[in-house]
Amino acid sequence: MDALRVSGVPTRVDRSVMASKSGSTQALLLSAIRYFGLASENGLPTRELEGLVKAEGKERQEAWRSILERSYPNLFKLDLQRATTQQIAESLAKEGLSSQDTIRKALNFFSLAVKDAGLRLSPHIKPYAGHRKLGRPARPLIEAQNKPLVPSTSFRTTEVDGTNEWQMLLSKFPDFDPSWPDDLRKNWLEGFERLSIICKNNKTGASNNQV
Repeated sequence: MDALRVSGVPTRVDRSVMASKSGSTQALLLSAIRYFGLASENGLPTRELEGLVKAEGKERQEAWRSILERSYPNLFKLDLQRATTQQIAESLAKEGLSSQDTIRKALNFFSLAVKDAGLRLSPHIKPYAGHRKLGRPARPLIEAQNKPLVPSTSFRTTEVDGTNEWQMLLSKFPDFDPSWPDDLRKNWLEGFERLSIICKNNKTGASNNQV
C-alpha cells in the first residue's frame, strides 16, 4: 500500500507490479488482494483499493475495519475482546480451513490485521499458540537471526531413501511466524527466495543434463 501511494494505483494489479518480490509472495499477495475485494479476478482495482492507498491514520484504520468486517463476517459475530484462541480457530474451520497449520497462519494474520484496524483483541487469544501439523519444531530464533537460513551455494538432487536433497532441505526450513522481529522476517523472506532460486536452477540444470 505504501509503495502504491508513491507510484499510484495501476490500471491492473498483476505480478509485474510486484516484480521485486518472489513468485510465491506475488501469488499470496494477489490472492489476498482479490479476497479482500481490492481488485477483481482480472486484477482491476476497486474504489476500496484506491481509498485505502490514499487513507492515513485513523481513516486508514476505519477502512481496514470495514474490509475485515466484510471479509470475516463469522469472526466478527464473536466478542473479539473476550473470545478465546479456540473460538477463533473453530470459526475459521467453519469457513472451510481444514489444515491446523493453515488455521494457525490464518489466526496469526487475522490477529495482526485487527490490531492494524485499531481494534482491541481479547487477551485470551494467543495468535502463535497451537500444535504444528508437521510435528517438527521451528529452528531457534537466535540461530535463525545469526546466520542465513539458506546457503548461497547450490546442492545436488540425488535421492536418499526416496527423498532428494531439495525436499530434505525444505523440510528443515522454519515456518514463517509474523511475531518475529523485522530483521528476522526479512531474513526468512530472503532465505526462502534464495531457496526457490536454487531449486529452479537445479531443475533447469537437471533438464539440460537429460537433453
